[in-house]
Amino acid sequence: MQKPPRTGITAFCGCPDIEVRLWMLKPWMEGEHIYATNGHILLELPRASNALLDVAEKSPRSPNNIAGMFATAFAAPEWRALPDLPPFEPCFGCGGTGVDQDDECPELMPATCEACDGYGETFHRIVVGDTGFCIRYLRLLSSLPGVQIAPNGDKTCAFTFDGGRGLLMPMRTIEQAKALAKSSTATR
Repeated sequence: MQKPPRTGITAFCGCPDIEVRLWMLKPWMEGEHIYATNGHILLELPRASNALLDVAEKSPRSPNNIAGMFATAFAAPEWRALPDLPPFEPCFGCGGTGVDQDDECPELMPATCEACDGYGETFHRIVVGDTGFCIRYLRLLSSLPGVQIAPNGDKTCAFTFDGGRGLLMPMRTIEQAKALAKSSTATR
């Protein structure tokens, strides 16, 4: 059994089966904007958008300095189109459905695949300019109309699209992650 895909702005929210930060499960309003995030992508839309049906008035746990995060990422962007992405490679755990069906108890409700977090594709790092990104988040961005991105090394990447803007976290290489872990344990 396949779960229906999350569409629209909810595709940018945390997945209810696996996300423990409950405030990320649906979009929220703050000031003149509506936000959605899954912890890797932060989407910002004008509050006038009528495409949202289930929006929280304000998230009690949203990032403290959203305006500052956007100001930093949008300070001097060098815009480029999203590159062509390689063909979809289905997840080994679910075959690309995003669902982990229990073969021993098929009557159980399907759960989000833990190997791919319900995206149907596992982590693959794709380099755009001087920055690496997880392919599944680039695929999610490619669903937005007129998307442009501004890779910024190991810093947050700004992106715009027809109707809004957002931020995307880069994906470190294994070597970068190991070096970061080593330096953080050395400073303790």
